[in-house]
Amino acid sequence: GYLQSNNIETGELHWLVESPRKGALSSPVLFFDNNEPVVITNTMGGDVLKIKARSGAIIWKNEMGKEYESYSSVAPIRFNGKSTNDIVTIFSRGVWPKYDSATLFILDGMTGERIFQEKIGFCNGASSPVIGDVDNDGLDDIVMVTCTERQPRLLVINNKLKKIFSQ
Repeated sequence: GYLQSNNIETGELHWLVESPRKGALSSPVLFFDNNEPVVITNTMGGDVLKIKARSGAIIWKNEMGKEYESYSSVAPIRFNGKSTNDIVTIFSRGVWPKYDSATLFILDGMTGERIFQEKIGFCNGASSPVIGDVDNDGLDDIVMVTCTERQPRLLVINNKLKKIFSQ
């Protein structure tokens, strides 16, 4: 499969990036990073890509592993004390339609390196992460729906990567 950028009025292709293992099913995220538009996306083949939105040039690619697939979106997050965004993403372990767990990954937004990894559920997957200040401390928190023992639960992780709500 491919991730591609087209002119919305004419359909003209601007660029495309190949995703040879299973393609990219999740919704890519477009945002400004250091005044440059970038696209970040997961692939079903276990990769996360950061791409220059104007040219399609790959800034970085991180391989989570062939045992992971994702159909959720990524989310940029600003951790306390950092001047740049990091990337929150969720991958499921297994091959669709049977996954045995979901894992939360946080990647350094500048390099793509893993800075955090934690199994967050034992189920077929988890929702795309949502970023917001849930605990009213002025810092970004991570909100998602995942599950425990095949039962849904809402999970909130604060800016210090501590679970502040799980039910």
